[in-house]
Amino acid sequence: MRSVSVELELRLDPGRLVRTGLSEAVYGPGKTPQQCAAAVVGLLADGAGPVLLTRADPRQQVAAVAAAPAPVSRPPPTARRC
Repeated sequence: MRSVSVELELRLDPGRLVRTGLSEAVYGPGKTPQQCAAAVVGLLADGAGPVLLTRADPRQQVAAVAAAPAPVSRPPPTARRC
């Protein structure tokens, strides 16, 4: 695991997909939009495979999508938000 320093230390696990068969998820609550973007970009840069940004508010979503170097899939407008 490697760490990325952005206001609050983020611990990224780029090997999760290979180790468990499951994609890595970035949990949005408690993180700034910049932290969400840094986590998504960091995981994608390490070849972590698909990255999920969960429970993100609109500002976090915009920051992560703007920073992502690859195509982004968004939930349909009818997706239920928890």
